[in-house]
Amino acid sequence: QSLEITREIQDKSEQAAVLVIMAKKVPSLWSEALNVTAEIEAESNRASRLLSLLPYLPKSRQPEALNIAQHIRDEFNQVRVLHVIAQQLPNIWTETLSTTQKIKDESKRVQILKDFASYLPDTLWPDVLYIIKETKDESSRATALRGIAPHLPKAHHPEAIAILHSIQDKYYSAQALQGCLPHFDALT
Repeated sequence: QSLEITREIQDKSEQAAVLVIMAKKVPSLWSEALNVTAEIEAESNRASRLLSLLPYLPKSRQPEALNIAQHIRDEFNQVRVLHVIAQQLPNIWTETLSTTQKIKDESKRVQILKDFASYLPDTLWPDVLYIIKETKDESSRATALRGIAPHLPKAHHPEAIAILHSIQDKYYSAQALQGCLPHFDALT
């Protein structure tokens, strides 16, 4: 009976929220919860609902969530979801990083890079550093360096240092330096 009531909820985001609660107890409802989530019109709401259900979603259902995420047109919202899915499905990190690179707002792009720095496979660090190097806004570039410094493999420190030296504004350069010093052996 509660399933019938849930199916009558008009707001798809609310309906999906209730279905997720139910699916935790009745796993056969995950498919319906994902389908309703995919029907949420507002992309930011769809992304938020996906993010709220992903911690509970069985790994076997992650590809369905990935499909929903791939249909979110706004790169920032899409990457927010891809980042969480990539922790379960590591083979999508390249796609996640590629989508991150498309985010036009540099401060949002940098925030995403900082958010997934601790999860990133070593093979993708050159791509992350390239994205940071190509960031035009020096404040965002400094913020990115500070954010990734604790996670950056030692082999990539020289390239990060080169990016740090490319920051012309003394204030932002000092901020980047402060963030990198505790984590890098040398800054020359």
